[in-house]
Amino acid sequence: MLLVAASIACTPPDTEAVVVLPPDATEAEDLDVPEVLEQSVRHVFYRGYLSDVLAGDATRAAPLYREVLGFGVQAPALGAQSALRLAQWSEASSKRREAMDLAVRASILGADFPRIKAEADDIRRRIATTVKVQDLEVRGPAAGSRLQDVSEEVAVLFAKAEKLLALYHKRRLQPRLEALAASVRSKRGAMERAVRAYRDVALSLVPEAVAASEFRIASLYYDFSLALSFELPSELDPVVARNMRSQLRAELRHVRTKARAAYRRSLAVPEGPHSQGWRAAAILGLGSVEDIILLMK
Repeated sequence: MLLVAASIACTPPDTEAVVVLPPDATEAEDLDVPEVLEQSVRHVFYRGYLSDVLAGDATRAAPLYREVLGFGVQAPALGAQSALRLAQWSEASSKRREAMDLAVRASILGADFPRIKAEADDIRRRIATTVKVQDLEVRGPAAGSRLQDVSEEVAVLFAKAEKLLALYHKRRLQPRLEALAASVRSKRGAMERAVRAYRDVALSLVPEAVAASEFRIASLYYDFSLALSFELPSELDPVVARNMRSQLRAELRHVRTKARAAYRRSLAVPEGPHSQGWRAAAILGLGSVEDIILLMK
């Protein structure tokens, strides 16, 4: 029965006729979960798995996989499988930023599961090599979003910050020996200018403005941490490469910690009538950052 069901083309949510292969049934059986979580996590995972593989219903399976992913490092194996499946659907739906986030999370959580890690890393490489400078895609609401029910002054400040966000994303790191240090400095500077602009917005203390600005700050730090996760040029002197890796690891820890703090500040704002989009994106971002911090110590 499972072999027949595995051949069903499963369509990602909100897309049409996109074929994405379902998870391997035998590997799903092999994923281990601590006994204390077995009933709750396995129950949710297999509800999603059966909706996905047997019924071919991605719309029903996706929220169940997301629920499993919420357990994070408490259930890394099932979380990794869930993140990978969601990443496949996001990539098929051309949601590259979301797919990259989920693939990173699948790779980290699935470090001890070669197939999951390999497939997640393949998604990351595909996205990294196909994205173009003009393809601006950010976490959460689109760049250039407007705040609702705020003063004109706050709206203008946020619009200015959103332009700086777009400029940041247009700066690409160039991991070539002759351009590496300069491109890192340039991208870091663009990030810091955008962060300062969003902090000016947060000073208004308007709930939606604070939630949105802290989310953007967190995402800038998180994006920068992912941008720094590159292979150094092979021609680099070994001593220089070792020192640079040490510096990059220290900066990665620093910016990830800042990202986590900003996501938490965003979620600490009471939910309002226009903050649902910011809040949902902050929950996803916080889960990803916390998993990476815990597993990359």
